Amino acid sequence: MLKKISMGPGEEIVAQYDGVRWKDNILGVGDGGQVTVTSQRIIFPQTDTHIFSKSDTTYYAYSLDEITDIHVVNMQKPSLGKRNAYLDHECQLTLQTRTIDVHIYDYDEFARFVNALHYETTGNDDDIVGPQQTVFSGIAGTLGTAKDEFARAFGVGKVAKPAAINTKPQKVSISCPGCGATLTGRKGKTVICEYCSTAWQL
Repeated sequence: MLKKISMGPGEEIVAQYDGVRWKDNILGVGDGGQVTVTSQRIIFPQTDTHIFSKSDTTYYAYSLDEITDIHVVNMQKPSLGKRNAYLDHECQLTLQTRTIDVHIYDYDEFARFVNALHYETTGNDDDIVGPQQTVFSGIAGTLGTAKDEFARAFGVGKVAKPAAINTKPQKVSISCPGCGATLTGRKGKTVICEYCSTAWQL
């Protein structure tokens, strides 16, 4: 639990995502707001609103190394009109000691979040959430095992399926070519040396 977001040695912000609702199913905490993914952690906010004083925001940070599975639970078809919280796109993060439910209403933001987290935790840059589904493929997704046949019949392409992630990326350590300090991170990632502030690829 943190009072502010600060970066550790060699850590950098990868992306930030708005309109995220989340819940830690072990701690029983959760909220909505902007989620930050760094090269080492995923950081969720929780804001306590006070009527007569300034609101307090606490941050819950989880190491990416703890994530063992990313499961796409639900992806809704495009819809018009007023937002319905029950129609959010949903995924569940399985960590070594807990699960975290994540809901994002905007499809593009949901796809960016899941695919970026997939890359940061596995090193695999293949998207597991593809482009926005059509209405037909969205309807097909509600028909259980018949969804692929339905989509093919109407010529709307392949329906995205929930995917699980189990492969862990290789972590490496090298000596900084600039000052000799030890740099640690995932192979192929770029980190910034905390001593000489030079960026190097692992």
